[in-house]
Amino acid sequence: MKINQQYSHLHGEEYFITHHAVLYKEIQEIISGIKPNLSSDSNKVLDFKNNVLKIEPTKLNKYFYSCLYKKGWSNVIYDYYESQSPFLNPKTIFMSAETQKKFLQIKGENAPILSYSQIDFVKDKISIQPFFDLNAISEKDLWKKYILFYNAGLINLGIEIFPMKKLQTYMGSGGYYEREVDKLRQSRNNPPVPLLILGVEP
Repeated sequence: MKINQQYSHLHGEEYFITHHAVLYKEIQEIISGIKPNLSSDSNKVLDFKNNVLKIEPTKLNKYFYSCLYKKGWSNVIYDYYESQSPFLNPKTIFMSAETQKKFLQIKGENAPILSYSQIDFVKDKISIQPFFDLNAISEKDLWKKYILFYNAGLINLGIEIFPMKKLQTYMGSGGYYEREVDKLRQSRNNPPVPLLILGVEP
């Protein structure tokens, strides 16, 4: 497979190329490593039968997950306390969970609720999420995570990998590059986090 198009939200691509050129090459190599007729049927995610492209979206997602884990990408968990006051939440985001709890109690919240959020693949404060499996996390939920982790200083950039619409038609329903980019263009500066959207195809 190859990267057909890329979209830079809030200068995400510029930041990635300038500060993490090695990681950019690493992601390109993972994507280019997906080829039709892989070593065995159990690993086959792309195949051509009678000149018709056959795709296994779940296997394709698992391939990305396996490659990313092998390259040292790992999950990051952020523990935090929820506040009923929207004015207090921004003040606690840089604090440890225990400090957040004490701060909220001082401000009158007798029973702050402990919660957490997780991003599966992070390396050098860069997060990445492939979108091929139909059961993948929704883009809307991921946007919320981006904001939380970015404001907490745990990531500097989010990367999303989508199939181009031409490829997505062979996968059934699900997200695709053109739609995700259109949403970002309409939302302008939302989410307020640098993103790089990659559209891939065979």
